[in-house]
Amino acid sequence: MKLTLLAALCATALAMCSCKTIDRAGDAVLNTFRGNPKTAEEIADTSLPAASVNHNTAVMTLNVLGAKRRVVIQLDPQLAPKTVANFKKLVNAGYYNGLAFHRALHGFLVQTGDPATRSDGDRSAWGLTDIGYKLGPEVSGKHVKGALSMSRTNTAIDSGDRQCSGSQFFVMLRSDTKLDGNYNVFGKVTQGLEVLEAIAGMTVDTNDCPAKRMEITSLRLVPVDSPELLTGGTQGRIKPEGEKGKGGRFFGRLW
Repeated sequence: MKLTLLAALCATALAMCSCKTIDRAGDAVLNTFRGNPKTAEEIADTSLPAASVNHNTAVMTLNVLGAKRRVVIQLDPQLAPKTVANFKKLVNAGYYNGLAFHRALHGFLVQTGDPATRSDGDRSAWGLTDIGYKLGPEVSGKHVKGALSMSRTNTAIDSGDRQCSGSQFFVMLRSDTKLDGNYNVFGKVTQGLEVLEAIAGMTVDTNDCPAKRMEITSLRLVPVDSPELLTGGTQGRIKPEGEKGKGGRFFGRLW
């Protein structure tokens, strides 16, 4: 009887310890984007994701005017290894889930990754923040249509500092060689670019932010042979809301 009771007490203690360990681990991950971002040094010290979550294909699910839409991304670690590694860490931590697109320039690009977009409380702040650390330049990629590239601040551009945002990225909707050599291109959209083009055709405010919230409901890494990649494109067509947002305005604000 005593042995049985002792075993039960040990099992309970072990379970409580395990739960606390899991909670602490979860808190460490959430601290990357819950008002207490990790420093660049802390991110650098974090090991790469396990092989099971270290795929180079990502599926981004969006809520576009109440409809579920999908965008498939192919990462290129040979082109920008540190940028891709950082992106994977954020994806695996769930950082991008719940963020909105804060920049939409018709026929040019769409942009996301600002933690301020988790809330609609102050849209004037959208596009002005990031995760709290910068990435070094990996600028050999080309800004062709569909390319993913990390953003930079106007201050960095003006001063010649080629460091990029740690979390904000944009997707090119047309090729633009003027951006080459200035931003970290780290992948491309292989499916669903028409979804992002439709978002870029929506009505925007004076800061080129979509008037209606366009949210990332999930962004996750998947194996290249995942069945969900074989289902074809998105269902239905999203009708743009008209022309707006000239490409030159991209440089009139941060990022």
